[in-house]
Amino acid sequence: MVKIELRGIAKVTSKGQTYYYAWRGGPRLLGKPGSPEFMASYNAAVEERRTPDQSRFRALVTLYRASAGYKGLAPSTIKNWSP
Repeated sequence: MVKIELRGIAKVTSKGQTYYYAWRGGPRLLGKPGSPEFMASYNAAVEERRTPDQSRFRALVTLYRASAGYKGLAPSTIKNWSP
């Protein structure tokens, strides 16, 4: 059996119950650690974090950085403006 270490999992114990979150302040993970349900909820949380909400400014930044216009900029410009 292969053991996979998931990074960023936050473990919280409250009122005798233990809860797991994808990261601190992130969505709660369902199931027990190591179960298929747990892994599915973790993967869904990570995927949701990768794809920005279309109603937020971050989505525009992501689209711009994926465009040909951005990739055509000089490396020094990308380095200066990326942070």
